[in-house]
Amino acid sequence: MEFEIRNPFWSSSISIDVEWNHPFHGWIPYTAIDQSGEEEMQAIWDGLMRGDFGQIAPMEPQA
Repeated sequence: MEFEIRNPFWSSSISIDVEWNHPFHGWIPYTAIDQSGEEEMQAIWDGLMRGDFGQIAPMEPQA
């Protein structure tokens, strides 16, 4: 599977929010969680962990 992903950032201690260029919907917000059981999500997560989509920004502090 190949994915076009941009702007990854930690949204919690177990999830990463990204923008995904979905093949049908174009750029959409997406949250990746490890071990979710979803094949696409796991492939994106694994790519994020390998650094395929650049550095993952830290979680922003809550106001």
